[in-house]
Amino acid sequence: MIEFNQLTIIIPSLFCNLEDIWIEQINRFNQKKLNIIIAIPPNLSKKNIFINRFDNGILIIRSNKKGQVNQRQYAYKFVKTEYVMHMDDDIFISLKNLKILLDQFQNLPRKSLIAPRVIENNNNKEFFLKNLLLYNNLKPKAGTISKSTFEVSHNLSFDSKKEIENVDWIPGGISIIRKKYIIKEQYYNFEGKAYCEDLIHSNLLKNNGIKLFISNHSFYKTEPQNYTDLNIRDFKKFIKNDFKARNYYRKAIKNPLSLLLIAYCILILNYLQSKIMIKYIRFKKNFFSY
Repeated sequence: MIEFNQLTIIIPSLFCNLEDIWIEQINRFNQKKLNIIIAIPPNLSKKNIFINRFDNGILIIRSNKKGQVNQRQYAYKFVKTEYVMHMDDDIFISLKNLKILLDQFQNLPRKSLIAPRVIENNNNKEFFLKNLLLYNNLKPKAGTISKSTFEVSHNLSFDSKKEIENVDWIPGGISIIRKKYIIKEQYYNFEGKAYCEDLIHSNLLKNNGIKLFISNHSFYKTEPQNYTDLNIRDFKKFIKNDFKARNYYRKAIKNPLSLLLIAYCILILNYLQSKIMIKYIRFKKNFFSY
């Protein structure tokens, strides 16, 4: 049985817009003897409003470089436990679900990584046409990587009723692995937000013989980020940076470029359609208000 004090949780954070309930969650973890390391950027102000809101015992370190992946990797040198958990600062998981995950992990092969299933707070439906164009499959399998290099959500139904499922990729925001098998070398060569980092990281782990698993009994929550909610300036930035990282990953797994380009066309068209619909609804509402 893996005890809480045998696990170290590494959290890269900018200490920006942290929710009160998230901070309370981390302090609660600390009270249960979980080892917690929060890695912040080297240039973060000492007057940051969040620095003093964490309980004693939680280690807050300044990394040597900026960047989510850099901060996480810098924190590895402070880990003294056998087990390591990666966690982002917008992830919510109960102690009960964390315990379930640890119990499942101890029964897996040593060279394994496991993550809980996400609970999504949206009602987005997958349509056959979208599946065909984005995933090149009318019925894409959960947890796989499509030929277009886009990942299929773990939140789709799995075919079996197993407690855990072997998958092709794991979310970068939350997972558990043995310290012995973490990737310490720099593998993410892009600045800013870590687009597609989970896919690149998952691929490297698989190349190192690590098996990836998703739990069907342990769950976490996070606030979904939909690209259709972005303004045009941020959407351009998103498309540019996401394409750079995903194309790098595409080359690594030797997927065709043509299918990737088609998928991005679908994303752009979907974004434009959503903005047109919003403007139409606003116009209709204002027009009939007179």
